[in-house]
Amino acid sequence: AITAELRHLTVSNTGGSEDSGYGIYMNGVTDGSFSMLDMTVTATSTSVSTWFIKAVYSKNSAYTMDNVTVIGSAGKYNQALNNEGDTGNGTAVLNNVTVTAVGGTYNTALYNYETSAVAITNATISATGGANTNNAVSAGDANFTIQNSSLTGATNSISNSQNSVAKIANTKLDGPVDVDDATLACSGAYNAAFETLGATCT
Repeated sequence: AITAELRHLTVSNTGGSEDSGYGIYMNGVTDGSFSMLDMTVTATSTSVSTWFIKAVYSKNSAYTMDNVTVIGSAGKYNQALNNEGDTGNGTAVLNNVTVTAVGGTYNTALYNYETSAVAITNATISATGGANTNNAVSAGDANFTIQNSSLTGATNSISNSQNSVAKIANTKLDGPVDVDDATLACSGAYNAAFETLGATCT
């Protein structure tokens, strides 16, 4: 049961420090007890020397989002939405979200790491304008599903590694797919030219 919810808010961090800048930080949220509804969360830096920009940073947490826009910009490692940590706390559930990483050097719109578990439906996820890389979704040792969504990344629409398990259904993948020691299963996925992709999203 949800015991705390943020709703109808804009949360902005406009001055990321040399080390990092966060919009919302959560740690140890269990079983989806925290929710964000009808929100915009942004984090940016005044200098590309800021190491990490994470508009939403979730560690060891299972939360819910509905109708939320998340934007990270201008950091060296620019991650709009970062999920990492233990799956023992449950699965993060994201519905009707827009997640964008823009500018900066190494862009990742959605970053899943360290056995995090995430279920995503009706999302627009994109990474653009990064000087070196633009990955829409990047995962390492994580489990996630994405349905009825659109992923855009000039470097990779999905970069899946380190034993990650991902399931993608009825989703557009605009950008290459990189799989390294990971499992990637697709059903009804297609590229920017509306060509049907195979069972491994290729």
